[in-house]
Amino acid sequence: MEEDKNGDQPVQKAKKIDCDPTDPAYLDHLLDNIDKNAFDPYLKCYICKGFLRDAHTIIECGDTFCKSCVCFYFSSVKTSVSCPVCKEDLGGRPLDHVVPDPSIQKIVDILYPEFKELDIKAINAMYKAFEDEGGLPIDRSLKEQYREIDFSKYKVSDDPM
Repeated sequence: MEEDKNGDQPVQKAKKIDCDPTDPAYLDHLLDNIDKNAFDPYLKCYICKGFLRDAHTIIECGDTFCKSCVCFYFSSVKTSVSCPVCKEDLGGRPLDHVVPDPSIQKIVDILYPEFKELDIKAINAMYKAFEDEGGLPIDRSLKEQYREIDFSKYKVSDDPM
C-alpha cells in the first residue's frame, strides 16, 4: 500500500490484469466487475422464463429461446406459425427458421457456469439410468447395420466432464 499525494490515507494499488481473454484471471476479473442482473432479461427464455439452455434463435426476428421450448411450442401449437414474442410470420414450417445460437449460449455458460454443470450431471444420470435398464433405447431411424450394436457395453463416465 502507498500513501496518496497528500500523505493522508493509504491507497491500495490494483493488481495489474493482462487483457488476454484466454487468461482465467482476466475472465474472473471481468465477471467480478459485472452486474449479472442487468443481462438476465436478455438471457432468459420467453416461453419457460428460465435461463437459456441450448439457445436457438429465430432467423427473421432474432428472438431467442431454449431449443426444447421453441420446438415444443411449434409442435404443440399447430395453428401458430409466428414468433411467440413478436408474432413475426414464419410461414408453414416455422422450425425451418430456428437455428442454434452458440454465442448466446456461451454467454449464459460463462455468467452462470453452475447451470452447465447441472446439465452435464443430468445427462450423465440419464445415461446411467439407461445403462441400469439394459442400455440406451435403439433409435429406429438407424440403418440396419447399426441396430445390432450392443450399446450397453459402453461405459458412461461418472466424471461430469
